[in-house]
Amino acid sequence: MESSNKHFPHPSKLIPQAHPFLFVDEILDASENSLHGVYTWREDEYFLKGHFPGNPVVPGVILCEMLLQCGALWMSLQQGKDGKEVKEGKEGKLGIKNGTPVVTRMSEAKFKQIVRPGDKSEGHVQLLEKMGDVAFLRGKILVQQKVAITLEFAVALIDRDAGNSL
Repeated sequence: MESSNKHFPHPSKLIPQAHPFLFVDEILDASENSLHGVYTWREDEYFLKGHFPGNPVVPGVILCEMLLQCGALWMSLQQGKDGKEVKEGKEGKLGIKNGTPVVTRMSEAKFKQIVRPGDKSEGHVQLLEKMGDVAFLRGKILVQQKVAITLEFAVALIDRDAGNSL
């Protein structure tokens, strides 16, 4: 991955997700076609209370969400790089000023390792293709340098005022 060698804003400044549904603590690196973020799963995560009590496991859907958030963060950092005018953001957010990032497709999800509270997960997303305001990405989460999940997905930037249809 080509590093941009710069400091990145906190993820909560770049995408709409917030605590307790923000699953990227920090962006470690990003380039024009990839992003590397990290999150450490805490013992008190709300979704662990009833998910395998006594033997907590981070739900696969939450791991997918971490990768989707990495994709949205990547899109946020790309704002304005395509020559399009960047509109003023809402709610004090620095990125995703021209719309809301929403997932439009997920496929090829493969779960290869159990993730537990205390695990530090490294999310890596790589751009496969970009068509207008839609990015097709491949992601993986590593825990202790072992692949825990792989996923292909698409994220579209939807105009906030366009209604609910994709």
